[in-house]
Amino acid sequence: MHGGSVKIVGEKLLQLPVEKLQRRVDALPETEGQSADEDGDQQRAEKDLPEGMIVIPDIDLVRKDEGDFPALGHFLGEDPVTLEIVQSINPTLTIPEGDSATDNYYTRYIKDNMNIDISVKWFASSSDYKEGGRKFYPIKLPITLLMEELKKAGWQKEYDELLKLFVEHADHLCEVGKNYPASEVNYEQSIVAPAADVILSVYLLTGDKKYLDEGARQVEILELFNGMQPDYHLNEVAIRHWDGYWFGKRRYYGDTFPHYWSGLTGKVFEMYGEILKDENWIKRGEASIRGVLPLFFTDGRASCAYVYPLEVNDRRAAFFDPYANDQDWGLYANIR
Repeated sequence: MHGGSVKIVGEKLLQLPVEKLQRRVDALPETEGQSADEDGDQQRAEKDLPEGMIVIPDIDLVRKDEGDFPALGHFLGEDPVTLEIVQSINPTLTIPEGDSATDNYYTRYIKDNMNIDISVKWFASSSDYKEGGRKFYPIKLPITLLMEELKKAGWQKEYDELLKLFVEHADHLCEVGKNYPASEVNYEQSIVAPAADVILSVYLLTGDKKYLDEGARQVEILELFNGMQPDYHLNEVAIRHWDGYWFGKRRYYGDTFPHYWSGLTGKVFEMYGEILKDENWIKRGEASIRGVLPLFFTDGRASCAYVYPLEVNDRRAAFFDPYANDQDWGLYANIR
């Protein structure tokens, strides 16, 4: 047994054929008893390796038999070692059928030859912001959660890079202000909510008051979509009128009370209340998120929306649409 380093390579290795993978592995020199020249060789080898490599020092390894990739070694014990990572994924990456970004030849090779289970905690595209992502109004981009995980892992470089991108994103949304781009309809709650969410999230990361001020303006607009009627269909449930037509089976226009995206408002209200330490906003947020739960039934079925009016264009309405699709988002929001 000897001390060594395990080097984990990211997305680019997924595309390497077996013979290239072996050459990469064999190129890594041993660490025990290295000479100065060997140290120099190791530095040169590291310099030539793909971007995104993680170096984990001082791990005990045992050499396998000659010919079984001796440069890396194999962990002792029957139970595999679990290595948790975050990963940058190129969305244009071609992966063989049956494989995925988290289960592929590379991950299986590491498991079989090194007794390491690679657990990808989360992965993200490495090119979204290069392709205009700062102009996007995302449905619940978990900015603060991502940054917390990077900080816990000690990934300061990645933290700083992402912070710069998120600040640029928030700056663009602040600049656009109330001049929202058209989406499924010209003006809707699920464009205002993402703007508020991104801007307030960046305030939490930076403490810059300009983001709190603009976030407050976005919340003021977002609030206008909600009512507070004493009815579970209408209490802090954002108004939407097109989802039953575009995404429902029966293709009805008409107010959907609730629709799962109405819960986006609740997440923003909660965040705003936590920033201001205002229990009223937090309670309103909780009511909004609970407002999507009527879409789930006791027998395990669910619906994407409830079309609320009694009639729409002389057709009977007041029904849960038979389609079930993205309403699971609302269930996740309540569980979390």
